[in-house]
Amino acid sequence: RAATPSRVPSAAYGEEEEILTYLYDRRGCCVRHPHVRLRKKKLLGGWKIIISNCPECCVDEMTRLKRVAIAKKNGVGAVGAGNGGDARKDIGHKKEKDETKEK
Repeated sequence: RAATPSRVPSAAYGEEEEILTYLYDRRGCCVRHPHVRLRKKKLLGGWKIIISNCPECCVDEMTRLKRVAIAKKNGVGAVGAGNGGDARKDIGHKKEKDETKEK
């Protein structure tokens, strides 16, 4: 039987929503990264916590927070609007302008 998420709110899958790093499926694996084992089933019932939060989800959440902070700094209403969601484009243009000033 395939693992299906248990206790997963619909917001956990949204790109703009907070990534919940502690959600696991019926096998104890992360719902977003099935190769990461978060919990292990005990013989007498219950779960043994192996890792409290998925490290890959934590990286994804930090990236999302960084994107949101850059969007707020640039005054963009929606995350990714205006520059296609790639904040690195603005950084690259800033470097090019600095190099032209030095010459």
